Amino acid sequence: NDVNKKSQAIKLVVDNLNFALDSLTLKLKQGGGYYCDSDTTNVYPVGADSRNCSGESRLAFRVEDGAGSYDYYIYLFSGNKLRFSKGIGSSVSMSPLVPITADEVNINIGRFYVFDNGLPDKQPRALISVYGTATAGKQTSSFAVETTVSDRR
Repeated sequence: NDVNKKSQAIKLVVDNLNFALDSLTLKLKQGGGYYCDSDTTNVYPVGADSRNCSGESRLAFRVEDGAGSYDYYIYLFSGNKLRFSKGIGSSVSMSPLVPITADEVNINIGRFYVFDNGLPDKQPRALISVYGTATAGKQTSSFAVETTVSDRR
């Protein structure tokens, strides 16, 4: 059935987007030191203070590795993709930014918002907002996804 094949193809593409966002939110829950801006590089903002932001394309944060060191993460909406970079240890040498969404996922607008960062009586939280299209064959579907994540430390 042609309709069934199209439906399954779109589901696979949307599953890719869900996996990418789930991996981001899992790390965010474990992390801290949220920092976002509109930089498009994989350079981690070492020494920058955590800060609130409203609608930026890049989010950087760190996750304690359990041995007194940190893993560093950058997520970037760029070139119609969600991109990812990771650095390990004190050198903060980051890997190249690589897309973690499939070619069939076209992100038209992707933004990060951070609230309550650095407030002693509040848990920081991040809102991730993504709008775009998913294409499978000749079938294109629009999507709008928003999710909020709070620091669980």
